[in-house]
Amino acid sequence: MAKGDEKLAMADVVISGEGCFDATTQEGKVIDLVKRKIIDCVLKGGKDKKFIVACGLCEVSDVGDIDVYSLVDLVGTSEAMGNTIRSFKKMCVQIFDDLLIQSDPHE
Repeated sequence: MAKGDEKLAMADVVISGEGCFDATTQEGKVIDLVKRKIIDCVLKGGKDKKFIVACGLCEVSDVGDIDVYSLVDLVGTSEAMGNTIRSFKKMCVQIFDDLLIQSDPHE
């Protein structure tokens, strides 16, 4: 098993990035490869994983079983373009807050 596959097998969450999540994202881009590796890992007996994509812009409404976080949706185009680092930090906080809420049995 390749080193990356071993790490994937141990992961609960996989986070990847994409500039623009569009109609071609799940057809041959890195996101497609990661999703196929996750499916392969689960089929080989690994635990199911949450797959999160952080992107600048999401242009599709049907993203399947991927949790997509878009900078533009979160803070607006002007803020995403003008204050990208601050916007990305805000997105990271949102992702991890959502993960904590989902994993808390008391929520």
